[in-house]
Amino acid sequence: MIKKSPPPPDEDVLEVPRSWKRHLHPRRGGHPGPKTEISGTPEAEVVAPYAAAIETALSHAKTDPALAAAAREHLAGRPDPLGAAVVAVVPESESSTGEATVRFVDAWITTYGLPFAVRAFVELVGVASGSAYGTGKGGVVAPDAPGFNEYQIGDAAKRLRTVLAGTDDAAYREAVEVLAGLRTTPMRRMVAAYLVPTELDWVAECCALPEHTVPRDLLLRSLGSAEHLKILGPGARISVSDCYYIANLVTLAEGVGPAIAPFMAEAFDHHHDSAPRRKGLLEALGRLPSDEAFRLMLERCGNTHMRAALRDTMRRFPVRAVRVLATAAAAGDATAGELLADHLRSGAVPVLPDLPAEARAVVEKLTAAEGRVPEASADDLPRLLVDPPWARTPAKRKPVVVKGLAVPGRQDVVWEPGERDAWLDTPIADPSGGGVTIHAVRPTAAVDPAWEKRIANIRAGVALHPVERELYWQGAMLAKGPEELVRPALREWRPADWNQRGVGTRNAWSPDHWLRPVIARFGLDALPVTLSFARARPALGAALLLPFLDAEVAEAMAGWLLRVAGAREAAAAWFARHGRTALPYLLPAALGRAGRARTAAEYALHFVAGGEGVDAVVDAARPHGEQAVAAVESVLSGDPDDLLPRKKVPESTGVNAEALPQVLLRGGERALPVPAVRHLLTLLAMSASGEAEPGLDGVLDACDERSLAAFGWALFRGWRDDGAAPKDAWRFTVLGRLGDDEVVRELVPLIRAWPGEGGHHHAVRGLDVLARIGTDLALRELHAISQKARYKGLKQRAHEEVEEIAAARGLTPEQLGDRLVPDFGLDAAGTLVLDYGPRRFTAGFDETLRPYVLDENGKWRADPPKPGVRDDPALAPAAHRRYADLKKDVRAIADLQLRRLELAMTTGRRWTPDEFTEFFVRHPLVWHIARRLVWRAEHGGTATAFRLAEDRTCADVTDAAVALPDGAAVGIAHPLHLGDALDGWSAIFADYEITQPFPQLGRVVHALTEEEKAGGRLARFENATVPFGNVLGLERRGWHRGPVNSDGGIDCMVRPVADERYVVVTLATGLYAGDVRASGDQTFEAVWIGAEPAPEHFSHLALEGGPYRFGELDPVTASEVIADLEEATAT
Repeated sequence: MIKKSPPPPDEDVLEVPRSWKRHLHPRRGGHPGPKTEISGTPEAEVVAPYAAAIETALSHAKTDPALAAAAREHLAGRPDPLGAAVVAVVPESESSTGEATVRFVDAWITTYGLPFAVRAFVELVGVASGSAYGTGKGGVVAPDAPGFNEYQIGDAAKRLRTVLAGTDDAAYREAVEVLAGLRTTPMRRMVAAYLVPTELDWVAECCALPEHTVPRDLLLRSLGSAEHLKILGPGARISVSDCYYIANLVTLAEGVGPAIAPFMAEAFDHHHDSAPRRKGLLEALGRLPSDEAFRLMLERCGNTHMRAALRDTMRRFPVRAVRVLATAAAAGDATAGELLADHLRSGAVPVLPDLPAEARAVVEKLTAAEGRVPEASADDLPRLLVDPPWARTPAKRKPVVVKGLAVPGRQDVVWEPGERDAWLDTPIADPSGGGVTIHAVRPTAAVDPAWEKRIANIRAGVALHPVERELYWQGAMLAKGPEELVRPALREWRPADWNQRGVGTRNAWSPDHWLRPVIARFGLDALPVTLSFARARPALGAALLLPFLDAEVAEAMAGWLLRVAGAREAAAAWFARHGRTALPYLLPAALGRAGRARTAAEYALHFVAGGEGVDAVVDAARPHGEQAVAAVESVLSGDPDDLLPRKKVPESTGVNAEALPQVLLRGGERALPVPAVRHLLTLLAMSASGEAEPGLDGVLDACDERSLAAFGWALFRGWRDDGAAPKDAWRFTVLGRLGDDEVVRELVPLIRAWPGEGGHHHAVRGLDVLARIGTDLALRELHAISQKARYKGLKQRAHEEVEEIAAARGLTPEQLGDRLVPDFGLDAAGTLVLDYGPRRFTAGFDETLRPYVLDENGKWRADPPKPGVRDDPALAPAAHRRYADLKKDVRAIADLQLRRLELAMTTGRRWTPDEFTEFFVRHPLVWHIARRLVWRAEHGGTATAFRLAEDRTCADVTDAAVALPDGAAVGIAHPLHLGDALDGWSAIFADYEITQPFPQLGRVVHALTEEEKAGGRLARFENATVPFGNVLGLERRGWHRGPVNSDGGIDCMVRPVADERYVVVTLATGLYAGDVRASGDQTFEAVWIGAEPAPEHFSHLALEGGPYRFGELDPVTASEVIADLEEATAT
């Protein structure tokens, strides 16, 4: 049942919040404005400080004599409204703050009464002082076209209007009569209408005046009916300057009411770029009590800010929300349906009898679909959701201390089968031979002076070259250096800084990699440096300690198991590996004096008891006597949850647990009760930093995955719709723990769009969420963004995420990409059978992965027919939808796969025979591309070109079978690889009518001239003017933008061509990093080859012919570089 609550008293009345009162210009009979108290100061006291300035102004040569005379009459004790206005204008002309005018208005009311004050203020609008009116400093005149200075008299006008709105009826009628006789000019008519806006006819007259003849702000603050808007016509549109003062917006809403809604909605469309304007418009629009205003907000709720405001409006008008949302949902508005479902769950009242039939059906369907699952009993719930640690006081027990226990001195290295060999073969960054290569290093046996010097320098902390300061360099030397030199060095070597570049990552440059072969070679001698790294970087280093059985390691593992989420998995694996043999290392601390070490050791005993059994832990204490046995039994009788660190628990998560979808337990027959959901929300909020609360994983494992994903998505959507407050961003990050493939599909379009909406930080967080979800689909989408995204920052961040994921799996990003290509449920033949019942169709793919279908007679069709009356009513529509989904899904990845493989051809990427078979021959989708290419296997100094025949065997240019030898390197053949066989291959592909997915056999090849081979420049492309689009087009061919310089520009495009070799195009103008598309056409200033991918390394030496030559490039790379630049510079 959906919880019901009574509707608010009246949803058709505008409720003015307290926050509006200081901005509102009140009207009689309307909502009261700010509280106003007249100061009570007589006019004479207000005039006194300005007496000299007033006399100077009245004596000024350019002061209007009639005005001076009126002022002197007034100062002489004969009250004159015009004279009072002249006196008041002088002080304000000097300060222009409006404060003096307010004091004079108060003084007029106090000294002469309200009618006089009204007359004097109207006169005040008609006089002016200052150089702007041709009087020089100090003169007073009556301008032909007086203006209304908001800063000088705006506050006084509002004060007088507020007093009039709150005065008694007789005084108000008298003021209206006074004003009626003063309405002699457009300006006076406007001021009169503003002061008493209840005179609707006066306001209407002002609306009909020509634009710009009356102050716009006064006019807006005077409007009081829909009729006024009609009279204004186009002038009723709210401009950007109208939004400058929030007073205009709230006074319009209060005065005109719901009729102003369309104008405010239109203003939001055009002026929401400024936060103050946006806030004012949304605040006013969201409080208008009308269905039209609600619908206008709903139509615009694709905007994040509007959506958050709409959520507030739904809470303000719950009945209206049901009515309008249900009607919109019935008309097919999916967003309205989502909002309505959330609204109904939150306890809104379904006003079914008042709804149209279609809308009523929507509400009934939603309430029925909600199908609330019965709640589980406390006995069926994870204990953490029934009695969480933060909701109870930990049981206090006096620790039993057993003295005299000593930690064993025994040390050992315990390897799993094959583990040591795998660690020896870990690929690391090997800086040798003038470059860096990634491979498994092999130890050097010979000791020579060079090695002696290297290892001695590492021990002494001496670096002869900058690279020798890098930890990866030192690590590689230790991993492959002579044993008799390295082993003693390891015992004392401790890097001074574990925070160097690359140390905190999982890749071939990190200690996470190069320490593995060091540990495998030197065992316990490598323990001190490994322990040093693990203590500095537990999340990375804890796993390196898995083989070691040692007292310090045991102590560290116990602490990490309890307190460090990033190392908890490694610590658990260590205790699982060493089990009972680890217990003697724990007992001295677990039975020692109270403190952090004891708490961690106790928790570790509980953990080991969970795997080995309580008896095993108790037995480990028996050699120490009955007191130790009793003490261990006492420890294990306690609750391990009481040992967990006590985090600060949020008082409230700010989430209405009842408004979220139910979380089901596994099996789906019972749901978490609301109190348990609140505890779950607290757990998730406490895990926002990325470190999961102990026990959270167990809680999530007990719940149904699909319901958790729906719960997480609703939690995220509510956060986004409510304005995405940074303090509540945990509601986004939890998607990484709760999300599934459906969440991925919903999230990816948001990630791609956010940077263009000023939400780059949201997009980056979204990439982290995809990585954390970690399903094949999530990783495919992450990889796709890293390859193709509109926004460079997003693309680069996605690439970094992919690199980290690949490195964690021991792969390169390209290798990870091989593994992420989906098969879309195709059969082994790479086809899909569409079953319509009485007839069938077979879907296949052409050379660009465009799908097509063949009927049972082999007739080709672009798409399957729509189901007909003779087709199976269930099978045919399902098959038709399946094809449509397949077509959409393949279209999303086809271009990426084609570009990926063409780049593999041009960059010389290679696969092992097993990889080639798995990712190309047997892959049901990629097979369609692979069979249309010529491949090349290199082995033992020879190379064999082949293609994949229809039966998926390999065939050479004569159609003879080819067997791929073990150890071969398989790649996509470039025309330059085929030599004289190119014509033969072209003939075979023509005979078999094999269309290629991208230019291969017919690819145009290029060659360097002898002069270019001998030099470091490609002068033929220099000084060429290149269209902006062509410059960015280089990115599709393996180039990337250079680094951003200190001026925010990008000075070059870069293409890696070999280890530590780059072709760099220096751009004369450069690209604007902040807005690349505004950069315009470019001139290729220089095209050169160097060892660094940045223009600052392009020195005069390089201009004149540096140390690097284009002749270093292999013919394929050279051809492709020239082809790239030929295409870019083509006109």
